[in-house]
Amino acid sequence: MNPFASALSAFHSGDLSAAFVIRRDDGFEQQVSTSIFFSDDKFSALESLALDLCEGRTLDIGGAAGRHSLALIRRGLDVTCLDILPDMEVILRDRGVDQIVISDVFTFSGERFDTLLMLMNGIGMAGTPEGLDRFLQHAHQIIRPGGQILCDSIDVSVTSDPVHAAYRERNLKLGRAPGQ
Repeated sequence: MNPFASALSAFHSGDLSAAFVIRRDDGFEQQVSTSIFFSDDKFSALESLALDLCEGRTLDIGGAAGRHSLALIRRGLDVTCLDILPDMEVILRDRGVDQIVISDVFTFSGERFDTLLMLMNGIGMAGTPEGLDRFLQHAHQIIRPGGQILCDSIDVSVTSDPVHAAYRERNLKLGRAPGQ
């Protein structure tokens, strides 16, 4: 089990202090509480807007513990939650998500959706600008004509923190995307 799945499983099993650590290649570390992945009713303004825009059959890509899936299911939408981590299936079923696919989004096919939803920096799973091109090309196989992709990310150019600004500049000097 990877650290993210372990932390979510621990929280789901009752360890309300469960967390995981994000480590960047420059040594920066940030501890993240898993509680946010289980909060089904406290959304940022951007998340709320994206959830309001969801329509038709929706694929929640990288759904983790299902916070967005559950909110949409309560609104009456037909939602499938896709996650690459097999450990999420038990959590999702326990929380009330019935339509679950355990797969890498790049290999998932055979079904088509009106909305592809990728929140909590979900588009970051593309990894690189080339990965984003690959995802958008693949999306044509899983989205219906006239469908929509709703996603978010972090704008790494908006920071006054010198540690994050230095990381962005380092990436640019190495020929990488600023937030890669």
